[in-house]
Amino acid sequence: NTPDDYIKENYNNFANRNKGEVYALYEKKLKTANALDFDDLIVKTLELLEKNEDVLKHYQERFKYILVDEYQDTNNVQYNLIRILGKKKNGDNNVFVVGDEDQSIYGWRGADITNILNFENDFDGAEIVKLEKNYRSTDVILNAANGVIKNNCQRKGKNLYTEFKEGSLIRILETNDERDEAFTTAALIYKEHREKNIDYSEIAILYRTNAQSRALEEGLIREGIPYKIVGGVKFYDRKEIKDTMAYLRLILNQKDDVSFDRIINVPRRKLGQKTTGTISNYAGSKGISKFEACFDFDQMELMPSAAKSIESFVSIIEMLMIKKDVMPLSEFIINVIEDTGLKDMLLQDETVEGRSRVENIDEFLSAAKDFEERYEENTLEDFLAHISLLADIDKTDSIKDVVTLMTIHSAKGLEFDTVFITGLEDGMFPSIHDDEDNVEEERRLFYVAITRAKRMLYITHARDRIRFGSHEMRMKSRFLEEIPEECIEESDPALFGNKKIQQLESKIGTRKNNFFLDRTEILDKEKHRLKSDDFLLGDRIMHTSWGKGTVVQIKDNGDDKIIVIAFENKGIKNLSLKHAPIKKI
Repeated sequence: NTPDDYIKENYNNFANRNKGEVYALYEKKLKTANALDFDDLIVKTLELLEKNEDVLKHYQERFKYILVDEYQDTNNVQYNLIRILGKKKNGDNNVFVVGDEDQSIYGWRGADITNILNFENDFDGAEIVKLEKNYRSTDVILNAANGVIKNNCQRKGKNLYTEFKEGSLIRILETNDERDEAFTTAALIYKEHREKNIDYSEIAILYRTNAQSRALEEGLIREGIPYKIVGGVKFYDRKEIKDTMAYLRLILNQKDDVSFDRIINVPRRKLGQKTTGTISNYAGSKGISKFEACFDFDQMELMPSAAKSIESFVSIIEMLMIKKDVMPLSEFIINVIEDTGLKDMLLQDETVEGRSRVENIDEFLSAAKDFEERYEENTLEDFLAHISLLADIDKTDSIKDVVTLMTIHSAKGLEFDTVFITGLEDGMFPSIHDDEDNVEEERRLFYVAITRAKRMLYITHARDRIRFGSHEMRMKSRFLEEIPEECIEESDPALFGNKKIQQLESKIGTRKNNFFLDRTEILDKEKHRLKSDDFLLGDRIMHTSWGKGTVVQIKDNGDDKIIVIAFENKGIKNLSLKHAPIKKI
């Protein structure tokens, strides 16, 4: 759409109309500067060819052969450019594309799978050559991949095969929670490396979202296994995590000028370099910290707006200093994220990257909740010391033989001897979608993950995860049911390095006796305290993190009950009655 088209379509929507006006101004500025942005390189070229037949004919004759790689990942503009150049009036179409519709995994950034599915319709007389022989994986892995992807409707159909007939069965492991999943994965990697002489560089851990790396990183660090993050940064080095920790450190130590400098303008408080320089100079002249200097904002020559912002900042930090001493760790950190404006700032970014940052903050809350439950000494000081210890242990930048951690999207095109696919639970993988097209793309993503493995494939899922600061029962992914039974070996994690996991436990420090036993006792008490009879269909409830909702279903799940709640702002959630922090309203 042109800016004018967008403004007309959204005339009654002020926010979108405003975006259209900004879009129009942006286009005007580009034209004034005689410049193009990245997308314009294709968009303006396409406009030129569509509006000037002589120019189109010139380039059709100049480019006699058009070759396109990764055709399944083309968007509509790229597709139209290929089509207009390749589809000649004389029927002399020399277009050669390479692609695999089963690996179309970028719909979220504009890729359109129908481009490759409709290739024969777009170019008359097109010939299809299927490349089905695989030179990477064993037959077990390929049979599993074939069994999963055949459930998709949006595909031409093919069946991968190989001559590598000697292959181990895929091992699917159910773990207690994300920490157990991480430690089990670390123990198995240790086993592959020590007993089978597999280099760490030939092992990869794949996950659906970047936020999942936190627990996995901790498991590897505890085991002393070197690793690297591909396509991202290590969890505690991510900006939103460092910002949150800077707030926590400043609340703990008001003399921490490094943390003060990091977050005085996060979120933006419209404090320029002149204002921050004035604060710094005043602090230096008085021999006090920058935060302490902020109490004397009325003695500095500041603009009224800057003085007001500083006064508000000081008030927020002071209130959080009080809350620190009266709240449980995880609840306190939720308050920090909300009271400082970090939460609102992150939620305003509706891009894929923005959603990833929100997921990382949620995972940070999970880390705090996990720490709070496992350690007797679980103050803010203890938590920050725990994180610092992990960072000190994790010094592997100069080591080349390292395990690779990455999202599945980042793994496309790569291969490893041994692959771990983690987090195979409904709601996580596939992620929460009702649209069948989205589920098919998630299935293609799982197909890509499976086919990264050459020899050995492990798949893990957890019965329980901490999300948004509370426990949530998980159901294993529907995709696991699609793997042919003859390809898998359902495995108990205790069969693989249980002794090693116990050794890992002993390294971590003083805990509340045996975590798993204690947790069972706690949950049993919770079960007696909160019975399913307390809730009926239609009951209105309040969740500590997700707000108000309505009970729409209650299901048996062995010793537990699953309560299905339709939340006003979070959609439908399946929660364990043992764990759910809910009450009737």
